[in-house]
This record gives sequence, C-alpha cells and structure tokens, in this order.
Amino acid sequence: MRNNTDINQEIIETAKKIINDEIDPIKGARFIVDNRFELETHVDEKLYDFLIAFVSETELMPIEENRKRYSKAYLLRMNEEKEGYFLKVLEKVKKSCHNLIDAIEK
Repeated sequence: MRNNTDINQEIIETAKKIINDEIDPIKGARFIVDNRFELETHVDEKLYDFLIAFVSETELMPIEENRKRYSKAYLLRMNEEKEGYFLKVLEKVKKSCHNLIDAIEK
C-alpha cells in the first residue's frame, strides 16, 4: 500500500516525464488529476486547472493501453486530432507540470 509521500513522488515523477517527453501527456495528466487529492503537500487547486481542462479535452483520445479496442481508421483520425491539439497546448501542459513540481517540493 502506498502512502501520501509515495504519491507525492509519483506525481512529481509523472510531471517530469511529461516535461521530458517520456510519457504520453494524456496518460500522465490523467494520473496527476486522478491522484491530486491524495497529496501529502497542500497545493493550490488552481495549479491543476489547466491539467484538468486538458484531461477533459482529451477524454475521448485513446491511450496506449486501450488503443487495441479501436479501429485503424478511428486511431488515424484521433492521432491527427491529437497532434494538432498538442501543437496548441503541450507547452502549457509542461508549464503546468513545472508549476506543480515547484509547489509540491516547497
């Protein structure tokens, strides 16, 4: 069983992986948003606003674990949408991750 200190570290590691392009930002943001209430460190909820919006905007986009459930045509279309959307928002996602790491590590 993990404790709150573990989740702090897991969220920091996930945010760093997003920043360094080592994880699908959708998967990482979903993990961060889903686990934010378990943090040991109090973090202003406003720091999550953009990540929450990002997760909401990408909720229909499949992540690696569930891509096998979709047709090739659908995946091609979603990949194009994902790439276009990432061009617009990925730097903001990374900035949100930087801000979150700074707040947790204070």
